[in-house]
Amino acid sequence: MKFDKVIEIIEKIAPPECGENWDNSGVQVNVGNDDIDKILFCLEINDDIIDEAIEKSVDMIVTHHPLLFNRPDRVDIREVTGRYLIKLIKSGISVYSAHITFDNAPLGNNYYLASLLELDDIEEVEDYCGVSGYLPSVMSFSQALEHVEKSLKLPPHYIRAVGKDPMEISRVALCTGAGGDILYTDTAKECQLIITGDVKLNVAQDAKAMGKALIDAGHYGTEKIFSENFLNQFKELLEDYGEDTVELVSAESDTNPFSV
Repeated sequence: MKFDKVIEIIEKIAPPECGENWDNSGVQVNVGNDDIDKILFCLEINDDIIDEAIEKSVDMIVTHHPLLFNRPDRVDIREVTGRYLIKLIKSGISVYSAHITFDNAPLGNNYYLASLLELDDIEEVEDYCGVSGYLPSVMSFSQALEHVEKSLKLPPHYIRAVGKDPMEISRVALCTGAGGDILYTDTAKECQLIITGDVKLNVAQDAKAMGKALIDAGHYGTEKIFSENFLNQFKELLEDYGEDTVELVSAESDTNPFSV
């Protein structure tokens, strides 16, 4: 498949107009490989991901987190980003990052997390990157914790949480990644539970003071779903285009830097 056609499909899934000025979604590396035979989907770039891409003879990597979030003033092999860039270019691998464009997309990370949690009546959180919805049944705090852990396939003790039994939880507001500020939205006022990652101490304290349950499932824990979601949407569009000339693979390398 031609490079420009790949970009066209990516941007149907994660439209550039869904982005933010402070973000850097889009083409991160273009090595000029006009014919794309294999694409690897992953949350973010690291050495293991690049090695996997090389081993699998990948022509292009599609990530969620930008490789170049802050525009570098130099490319130096002695620095992490410089090392990645040089390794990718030498290996002939292009990179596209769909970050906030995918977070804000109609079927992006937030919607997908809500679907994994089996939420009903899913709605966007107005003026914020997030969604709300109703659990399949009213749950206690401990039941909600177990439901999130199981739905996201998280290891035991991975979740940090605010709240305690007895609580009756039906409506949830969520934002994948680092979305603690969703707590302060009008939508969250009507919810008993907030689900996100990278929660700051003051946000956790505020949730407790407000009588809200809060689950911090981690930035990685709430966004590792990116690859399967994006790949599946890309595959569906390929079928609509009548294309079957490109192979799609989901990264097997674990990019989570934390251990429990």
